Amino acid sequence: MQTTQCPNCCYRLEFDTNATSVRCDCCDSSFPIERLLAKAGASSSSGGAASSAMSVAQLIDSPDAGLVYIQNRFDNTDWDAYSESTQIIIPEIDEMVEKSKIKYGASASAWLLEFESVAYPLTKKLEGLKTKAEKMAAQYSDVDLTAVLMEFDLYKAVVDEICYEKEALIKRLENALKYAQRFELGAKEFSKMQEDLATLKSTLDAMKPVKIPYDVPEIKAAQDKIDEKKIQEFSTRGLAVKEIYSEAVRLTETPGADRNDLIKRFESIRGYSDVNERINALNRYYNFNNEYYSFCGRSFIFKEKSRDPLFDPAVLSNKVSKNDKKSANEPTTVYSGVVLALFEVVDGKPTKDPILSDITQILTVYGSRLYYVKLDSSICYFDIVSKREFELDKANVGDYMLKEKVFFNAMKTCLYIRKRLPLEVLKKGCVDKLLRKPDEAIERRNNYSLLQISLTSDFASNAIKELVDITEVYGNNVFYTKADELDIEQIKAEKKKAAAKDTAPVNPEEEEEEEKIKLAFRVFNMHTCEDREILNDSCEIHNVVEDHVVFTKYAPNAYNKDLYVLNVETNTETLVETNVLDYFTAIKGRIYYTVGNDKFCPLFSNNLQGTDRVEIMRSIERIIGIRAGWMYVIKKIGSLSVLVKVSSDGKTRMVVCTDFNCSIKITDTYIYYLDNANSLRVVRTDGKDNVLIADNIAASSVIVDKECIYYLREEPVDRNRKASSLYCMDMSGHNVRKLLFDVALIDNFDDNTIMIKRAEEALFEFTIPVDKKNNTRTERRNYNLTHYCKFDKNTGALTTLLTLGLPDETEYEFKGCFGKKKKFSSTYKQIPKKTTYKRANVAKAGSVFAAQTNEQGVESVNPLDKIAQAGNGCGGCGAGCSSILGSLGKK
Repeated sequence: MQTTQCPNCCYRLEFDTNATSVRCDCCDSSFPIERLLAKAGASSSSGGAASSAMSVAQLIDSPDAGLVYIQNRFDNTDWDAYSESTQIIIPEIDEMVEKSKIKYGASASAWLLEFESVAYPLTKKLEGLKTKAEKMAAQYSDVDLTAVLMEFDLYKAVVDEICYEKEALIKRLENALKYAQRFELGAKEFSKMQEDLATLKSTLDAMKPVKIPYDVPEIKAAQDKIDEKKIQEFSTRGLAVKEIYSEAVRLTETPGADRNDLIKRFESIRGYSDVNERINALNRYYNFNNEYYSFCGRSFIFKEKSRDPLFDPAVLSNKVSKNDKKSANEPTTVYSGVVLALFEVVDGKPTKDPILSDITQILTVYGSRLYYVKLDSSICYFDIVSKREFELDKANVGDYMLKEKVFFNAMKTCLYIRKRLPLEVLKKGCVDKLLRKPDEAIERRNNYSLLQISLTSDFASNAIKELVDITEVYGNNVFYTKADELDIEQIKAEKKKAAAKDTAPVNPEEEEEEEKIKLAFRVFNMHTCEDREILNDSCEIHNVVEDHVVFTKYAPNAYNKDLYVLNVETNTETLVETNVLDYFTAIKGRIYYTVGNDKFCPLFSNNLQGTDRVEIMRSIERIIGIRAGWMYVIKKIGSLSVLVKVSSDGKTRMVVCTDFNCSIKITDTYIYYLDNANSLRVVRTDGKDNVLIADNIAASSVIVDKECIYYLREEPVDRNRKASSLYCMDMSGHNVRKLLFDVALIDNFDDNTIMIKRAEEALFEFTIPVDKKNNTRTERRNYNLTHYCKFDKNTGALTTLLTLGLPDETEYEFKGCFGKKKKFSSTYKQIPKKTTYKRANVAKAGSVFAAQTNEQGVESVNPLDKIAQAGNGCGGCGAGCSSILGSLGKK
């Protein structure tokens, strides 16, 4: 047996020298045995022999040869694929140019080679960026940004990378121009270098980082054209768009402005300028662990209460006697579970009385209205400003499908939820009524409706009156199934006929009669309310790609589904693949799926017409993400899960990591993930520079920001207790800083703020009156406090927003002279508790756990002399709050 590394992904290969070919278990690439033997021989040879394998940089023997080489290389480069990454400089060429400058630095050609190696790829990168922007502009819609946002993520990453590198790139080009002039480059070549540099400088100087799609000039131009049409359209309805917009913007900046009035103003000119984004910002609400909510510029806390109907007097009193007859469709169930009460947070404390009670689920916020489901199964909204409640829809317990995702139309003006229809009642005849037989209730085949809640007006209605299931929601289109009512009526008639003849079922086929009912697949447009049938076979919709629906039809066995694509516009149906196990995703108009059974399920790709079938990999477990046209695939090798990066055509594959547990975040440059030991790691997307960041991490306690990584790490406090501390480090996994001690939960609030939950056992001393002369006694009690805090990423300031569990002041009454009553109140104060820690610096901000300083990613630790003690507005939580200044701010 011989061992070597896979030439494609560097995975360890062990092979028999008598074999004809060897396949890599990791990337599924196959290699001739001669190639692997040569590679194994080269790797085991002496250092002199190894150095004989020369790189391109060693083969180029002059700058002139280098110029010819890169011109040929550039002519054969796939610049479309190059534009799909953030990489600007091509490493192989850059290495060759650097060695050329060392050896031939006194030659003008060397500096022309330097200039071209930077200028040409940069020009192509800018051209690719322009093409991507034009594509986004062509797909742009003021109603739905779904198509644009899919491209915008990569566009933004490329622009950010260019903006970050542009000063260094321009300096490098200017330097090459200066040395080319010094060594008397030909006038023609030098003139072209000057022109190219001037063009690049002009383009790069105008380039700025983008934050929202409207920062892209091409999208802004597309919106400007829409604005012109909107102004004309609204003017025919007597609306002065610019005046309404200006006044609404002015009111937005006015404290105490009527939120509903603002929403109405903006809604009247929706689609103009950035109105849609302003509406979304006004309707934004924040949910921290289903406990702390923020909306309408105010904060609220929800308190849970368990409700058991078996011991609820209100339910017991409504029970009917055994002799009472219930109608067939009367509900027989009551709600059992957790209900919520909503308290507003004022001055860091919840109000004594709730503003809302008996809430089972929050739906959304629109303007100053909070939409929710009440305990008695009605959908209501509560106006935070007017403090009035309105009921929009009434149903029985369990009729709203709350476990499903509630969805909205593209403009987010309507909320949709699936709702169960009441049972269908079969009326008994006269004889049965005389015998006091109750009416029979049967479940409908079309057992649900699609309830529409209008957020801009006070009404609820059934957008789709009858359906079986919602299969897909894409943009404004809702794809759903509906049973054929004619088939249902025919089956009912056959049942009645059989019942009249008193004939029992002859064979079990009658038990499957319901399965014979055909399901029609329909599409409902939430914007136009158009409802039409697109398919009439029993199938499952997986995805909507452009104007095509990807679906499978069930075949006789579980491993034999047939994959189809339906063109919605032409209503043509195409069979793409048979024997499909699973459908995964779509990338750039191509669909990806596995074929076969669990033990052998290769990944295939095909176009929407089914005419370009390509095998990507022989077997995979799942696809965890897609970024810039690359797929990140999980393969199982023994007990390990291996993460493989695969190009969309399957030709390029590389192993990213071999001990993968779960993904935290995937960017164009790095992947942040947890391994099987729950250690947080960062690795480049090409599998290089795998860095251990921290041990014992939970996926829910990591925030990967634009400039820093924030995470919780558990540390020993004393012999019996552990506590989690909030740490921060650079994106590369270096420069570890400890920010806060004893943190229970973290969550990203916005770009500049982290929400933090902390728990504390606090000691309070109470002064209690004992008689009418106001004599007192003191006693001490322990309380468990919960702090909700806001941490500023820029300054490190910690502000306590809410503290729960504080004691209340108790009022005492004593009889004085002539029976006159005197009232006194107890007072309390918090007593600092001395805590002995296993490590003296465990509670200090800036200190780093000793084991962590030995980890691969740590380069430096901020000293404690720059840490300012005593947090801002902490309220004396006594848990080591600190204000982290200076070096802990953004770089």
